[in-house]
Amino acid sequence: GSVFGNHRGELSAVTRGGDLWIRYPNGSLKNLTRTAGFGEEGMQGTNAIAVRDPAVHWDGQKALFSMVVGAPTRQYELQSYYWQIYEITGLGQADTPVISKVPNQPANYNNITPIYGTDDRIIFTSDRPRNGERHLYPQLDEYEEAPTVSGLWSLDPTTGDLLLLNHAPSGDFTPIIDSFGRVIFTQWDHLQRDQQADNDAQGGGTYNTFNYSDESAGSVANFNDRSEVFPEPRASRTDLLAGTNLNGHSFNHFLPWQLFEDGTEGEILNHLGRHELHGYIASAFKDDPNIVEYYGQYSRTNPNRITNMLQVKEAVVTPGRYYGIDAPEFATHAAGQVIAFDAPPATNADQIIVTYVTHRDTANTSDSPTVDHSGLYRDPLPLADGTVVVAHTGETRADSNTGSREAPGSRYDFRLKTLIQGSNGHWQAGQPLTSGISETVRFWDPDVLVTYSGLLWEWQPVEVRARPRPARLTAALPGPEANVFAAAGVAPDTLRAYLEANNLALIVSRNVTVRDDLDRQQPFNLRVPGGVQTLGTQTGAANGKVYDVTHLQLFQADQLRGLRYNGDTPRPGRRVLAQYLHDPTALAANPASAGAPQSSVVVAPDGSVAAFVPARRALTWQLTDSSGTGVVRERNWITFQPGEMRVCASCHGLSDRDQAGQTAPTNEPQALRTLLDHWKAGQDPNATPVPTRTPTATATMQPTQPAPTATPMPTTAPPVLSGCAIFPGDNIWNTRIDHLPVAANSAAYIDTIGRARTFHPDFGAGEWPPGSGSPIGIPYITVPGNQQKVAVSFDYADESDAGPYPVPTNAPIEGGVNGNGDRHVLMVDTDNCVLYELYAAYPQQDGTWQAGSGAMFDLKSHALRPDTWTSADAAGLPILPGLLRYDEVVSGEIRHAIRFTAPQTQRAYVWPARHYASSLTGSEYPPMGQRFRLRADFDMSGYSPEIQVILLAMQRYGIILADNGSAWYLSGAPDDRWDNEQWRE
Repeated sequence: GSVFGNHRGELSAVTRGGDLWIRYPNGSLKNLTRTAGFGEEGMQGTNAIAVRDPAVHWDGQKALFSMVVGAPTRQYELQSYYWQIYEITGLGQADTPVISKVPNQPANYNNITPIYGTDDRIIFTSDRPRNGERHLYPQLDEYEEAPTVSGLWSLDPTTGDLLLLNHAPSGDFTPIIDSFGRVIFTQWDHLQRDQQADNDAQGGGTYNTFNYSDESAGSVANFNDRSEVFPEPRASRTDLLAGTNLNGHSFNHFLPWQLFEDGTEGEILNHLGRHELHGYIASAFKDDPNIVEYYGQYSRTNPNRITNMLQVKEAVVTPGRYYGIDAPEFATHAAGQVIAFDAPPATNADQIIVTYVTHRDTANTSDSPTVDHSGLYRDPLPLADGTVVVAHTGETRADSNTGSREAPGSRYDFRLKTLIQGSNGHWQAGQPLTSGISETVRFWDPDVLVTYSGLLWEWQPVEVRARPRPARLTAALPGPEANVFAAAGVAPDTLRAYLEANNLALIVSRNVTVRDDLDRQQPFNLRVPGGVQTLGTQTGAANGKVYDVTHLQLFQADQLRGLRYNGDTPRPGRRVLAQYLHDPTALAANPASAGAPQSSVVVAPDGSVAAFVPARRALTWQLTDSSGTGVVRERNWITFQPGEMRVCASCHGLSDRDQAGQTAPTNEPQALRTLLDHWKAGQDPNATPVPTRTPTATATMQPTQPAPTATPMPTTAPPVLSGCAIFPGDNIWNTRIDHLPVAANSAAYIDTIGRARTFHPDFGAGEWPPGSGSPIGIPYITVPGNQQKVAVSFDYADESDAGPYPVPTNAPIEGGVNGNGDRHVLMVDTDNCVLYELYAAYPQQDGTWQAGSGAMFDLKSHALRPDTWTSADAAGLPILPGLLRYDEVVSGEIRHAIRFTAPQTQRAYVWPARHYASSLTGSEYPPMGQRFRLRADFDMSGYSPEIQVILLAMQRYGIILADNGSAWYLSGAPDDRWDNEQWRE
């Protein structure tokens, strides 16, 4: 129950004799583990257990928990015991519970705090080493080099697929998934130099710290080396600080973090941090009056400081309200003050105010408590009726053993209670929820026979009820960066595939000279020599020292620090040290810069940086000047996932305003363009070639929107494919819109997509890469009415047409058989004029197919998809009617709207679209189905006849927004007759 180091299964860490209990609405109790055949009273032996961390499934019918099984059966018997994850069913009052061990979890490691993901994967913490190599076990924390969990993991129990979501050098704790789909957990952030090594170096320590030569099993133990390179030395190392302008650095807290279920987008919850929550922050430099310590002397919105936030739970009746515990690190079993704040995803960190639910006195122990100290609290649980349950002890002093080793006792008596309003305006514990659970147990520890008889502690409550599964969150590439990808001619999915294959991620910052306005503890008057600068607007700040920043220097977390006994035998386990980035794949992928500091990338003139970095390993960094001297240092460890493209607008991301009073930068980062060009030139031969594109027609586009009741202006004849009309002539796809008024949001939509961006024909002749079998564009195939149909299984079956589908064995797949993009498969039954479309389609060995979604369209009908349904396209529209086809271009006339994509769309759709694919609600974002047209006065006389045919169709029929993707990408079918050079016009 301690704040950290609570994951071990040996008898010295956790006694035996506890059980998993359930309390029913009528107040009756059931011992679930004992009823299911686990655990025993009296002498604890092979069937002895301890339990922890229950988590109820979305349907309320089962639960996960962790359990350690077994205890010594005789004195001095020494065995290894590990917490493992179990699942229990049969929770009803009349049911007999059944407990089974979750398969495929890491064996011989401690796996704790399990929860169900929205896809029923299991997310949990474990002390399994980051890469699974046993010689690195256990990972030692950054405080006292004690064993800790290595981070947050995700397991598919059916297949055994195991993913490291977050590598935490000092540990992650108690994850939940909130109602918005965010994985929220407490992380111990302790990025500082090793205090044990400092004690050894200064002659007062007996820890025998040393560095290994590397992380490998054959690494050399260098007993005379305890060097470190990052961050700056601790204040006690006056020898290392002498002659510098550094104050010395210490860093230690437990705060709530968030990430998506795939491990991407990790950051402190709502970008909260020390500057919004802590009461004191030391300054980094001592020779600049602008750089000051914080002790509350300048204003911020939150008046209620906290040190830690443990055991986070979300309120049921108020989604986005989070309860937690601010507790001391020692002596209270992680019990302290109940706190809360509101932090739904859209809430700015600067506006978040901490509420002291129980009185502030309860945050700490006291031998002489005031009347406001109502005891110590842990495990807050907001219930569906608004009540909050806690584990509470009325004791205010630090805990201690009130008995002996053989007959231990405790000052604390944790019982489950509800919070009630106290007379002082704060909440306090009410009456217990049970009459108490007593037990008599005996066990070998293993040297001494320990006996306890009395009440058991009650804690870690969960409410057994069904609850809706949140939507699974996915990251989208922001607009400025998407525009850079388009300009560089790199498809994000292509780069993502390269990153995944090489265990890399892409990190981007738009302007590192921008700093949050509350952070005055590190330099904030920053300048790129010959480029952008940002100066503080605080009194006198702009007249102070200005710091040049030229490089971003990267560090990776390596398990190098060891301890040894009084001899030459190393102890088990290693602590993480920050080392200059040396991952060979990442170093090879980033551009070299002559004379640059080690493991660094250049800051571009606009203040931007971009780099390829290793995935699934904790990283940190600092801004340096040209000599390599650190200017601004990152204070946290961050983990990225393979294929992740992570954008932070600035160096210390803004909560609201920067040091100059400005909002977050929105520039298209020059450093990203440089990196993408470098990658295209040498790192990856698979980048899609994009010639100079057709006119900057975006400047002459006009959004318009036909209504379902608008007077139609049909074509003289609908487009035809192999004898089938592609929808009737008066279908909206085939209806001219050049007579309709311009939409009210025209300018905003175009600015959001990119007014200066040019059109890109996302189709052509041949294959890319050459010989890959990947056609350029979205292919289709015609089939006869008697084509054999096959079964298709769907990921989104509730919005898909069940089938079967007439998929021939030679059906072309968008991106080729090995493609990893949208993988559309389009088929037209030309006898019955029915269109079949699949998204994310994969052939199976038994002749069936697996797909994300699928849709059928009667080409003789106007019928749309059911409202809110997707199709094989995000907008719920058919794909084929919007494709540019070579035959119709050479015929001299295109008689339909053209499909296109945009990087960011609105959480909305307009007729005839049926579905949205975004969480963005701003009116500047175009909705799915939005129609755009080329201005009537656009001069196309200078273009070739074929290009003029396309431009004329864009004037008459327009283009229709159908999916999220690159800006102004026009869709077409591959055809070897296309002249790819023609697109250079």
